[in-house]
Amino acid sequence: MEKFVTFGIIFLIIISFSACISQEKELTKESILKAIDGINAYTYEVNRVERRAGREYEIYLHEGIDRERKIFFAFINIRVKFEETSGRTRTWEYFDGSKLYARIEQKENGRMKNVTFSYTIDELYNLTHKYLKNVSREEYLKRVMNRRDFLISKLKVLLSKAEIKSIERDGKQYKVTFEVHNEYESVPNITISNANPTVIEDYKESMRSWIIEEMQGKLWVDNKGRPTKLEVENRRRITFKLANKTYEEFIQYNITFTYMFELPKWVNGIKEKS
Repeated sequence: MEKFVTFGIIFLIIISFSACISQEKELTKESILKAIDGINAYTYEVNRVERRAGREYEIYLHEGIDRERKIFFAFINIRVKFEETSGRTRTWEYFDGSKLYARIEQKENGRMKNVTFSYTIDELYNLTHKYLKNVSREEYLKRVMNRRDFLISKLKVLLSKAEIKSIERDGKQYKVTFEVHNEYESVPNITISNANPTVIEDYKESMRSWIIEEMQGKLWVDNKGRPTKLEVENRRRITFKLANKTYEEFIQYNITFTYMFELPKWVNGIKEKS
């Protein structure tokens, strides 16, 4: 009897261990993409460095979005260094589902500029819909939200193109290592009414470029497949066809995600001043 009980316990341990192993194997790119679609509200922080054309950009972002309530906030701090000069731009934005409140503070060469403004979604739609063909107000609002939804507009697109190198346990989380090779043509999308079409086309042709990106990244996800941390290095080669000149860019960013949504204290301030 004692041997039978011991065998039963060992059997249960083996089954449980096997279940854990099979659960790890079930985590795939597709399951992570599905988890991203199922997220409602989250907040994230970004630390980003960009180096291009002799300039260095240090960018910090603190953003949050609630998809169901159609609310988002964003604080963006950009520092630019070029030779012996520097500048800084800080932006605060809050959208409550029907109205956008914003404040922009810019410092350059010791001079400070401040602008505060607000627009309803109807005012924004009326300002831009003439440049958008067959886009309803509801579709416009959806595009506004998707553009501010990093998981949907950025990370999901990135992972869809990525080649997964490995998925492994890292403590209580999973670490996904990936690479992306991307080549595409870039042409400015300019929609200016009453502009000379020839001038516009000449400008677009002068800015037409071929871009090659080589990215290496690591993504940490929890046991639900939700991203918790992202590290990416991106090296880009940009060749302007008309000028036949090539430039190189280096972009590095680290992002942390939390699945709590709470409006920051500065939201009340820009609402009162807008």
